Amino acid sequence: MTRIGLGRYDAHGNAGGYVNPQLLIAPAELAARLEAASDARSGETVVLDLRPAEQFAAGRLPGAVHLDLFGVSLVDTDPAPLAAFLWMIAHLLASRGVSPARPVAVYDEQSGIRAARAFWLLELFGHPDARVLDGGFGAWRRAGLPVAHEARPPRKAEWEVPPHDRRLLATWRDVRGKLGRPEAVLLDTRSDGEYRGTTVRARRSGRPPCGREPAAASPGSGVPPAARDAAE
Repeated sequence: MTRIGLGRYDAHGNAGGYVNPQLLIAPAELAARLEAASDARSGETVVLDLRPAEQFAAGRLPGAVHLDLFGVSLVDTDPAPLAAFLWMIAHLLASRGVSPARPVAVYDEQSGIRAARAFWLLELFGHPDARVLDGGFGAWRRAGLPVAHEARPPRKAEWEVPPHDRRLLATWRDVRGKLGRPEAVLLDTRSDGEYRGTTVRARRSGRPPCGREPAAASPGSGVPPAARDAAE
């Protein structure tokens, strides 16, 4: 699985100290790429703005198209609903011009969960050149780069998405099969409230059990009190 570490850019705009720096693109590099491709649209980078619509309308990267996936989710990872969900996501990406022939850069306000989710979906579908704008729109503005206010319609692409990479997606059956195994680590990236069982955004509260406490690792939570057994 790909990882993005912590690092910084040198005086020439090159990423240093990252585990996989090729997964990020600096604002200056993306600006140069967009300018160079303005006369050769066939190879132009697709820039996806994952922010809410009101933020996109207030200002965006030149040439960016809007795609808010934040509210699009799946609660059943059985084969049929999962296949339908992935087809829908692939259709949305293609409708914004995404195809294997064109590089893709994704961004939100600050390299947050919205951009990360879109990047992960592109990796899941095997896109060969997807990158996250390091620092997001905030870094773009701080660099003094141009901000657009006029939108243009996206150029729909034809993309026959191959079967997804099963190594990157765990269904509920996969998780259940790993519970209690010492070689398996279950990382819970939800909010502390959801992890503790005090915030409910699913059919049941709590978290999957792992046979020991804590049942799942929740960054920033420390060692929480026992939550409800979500498997009951």
